[in-house]
Amino acid sequence: MADFTQSVTQTLLAHQNLTLGSNAIGADVDCSSWLAVQVTGWLANTTTTANVTGVAFIIQGSIEASGNDWIDLVRFTGSTTAATSVAFAAAEAIGSTALDVAATAGFTVGELIYLLDATGVAESEWAEIVNVVVNTLLTIMDGLIVAKAQTADTILDQAQRFSALVQCDGLKRIRAVVVHQ
Repeated sequence: MADFTQSVTQTLLAHQNLTLGSNAIGADVDCSSWLAVQVTGWLANTTTTANVTGVAFIIQGSIEASGNDWIDLVRFTGSTTAATSVAFAAAEAIGSTALDVAATAGFTVGELIYLLDATGVAESEWAEIVNVVVNTLLTIMDGLIVAKAQTADTILDQAQRFSALVQCDGLKRIRAVVVHQ
């Protein structure tokens, strides 16, 4: 019997900023030789406006090698709560875990946040709050991947992530869809 091996990471849909009223459909990924796939999704509201219906992440599968016979395998709908936003009060270096801020109202320990970089989504990242010093500091679990600029970059709460194990037996293709209406 053959040993099970883990394949390289596949991107079903790239990190991108979708404005309200737009959708994104990822490219088909051949999964015909896979037993299962662990799918992870990351979501952040980049404005302080509530999303009435929530952003829907859908992982779809197909039993055919081509065509449009997609079926929903997993569906996750994000929060409809408006995000709280605060600017960085100081520039933060790569690896920093203590983030200087002027206000902490709305931010709580254990909460997932999105660090929106003004230069674009490629430099933006998610983090988890492990400590809050009122109106002074947010401490995150892991250090920054990208340096952040004072006042130009912002921190938003209401970020979310999900993960699901998808069985691939009988499937030929999978894809990710995001509906932001």
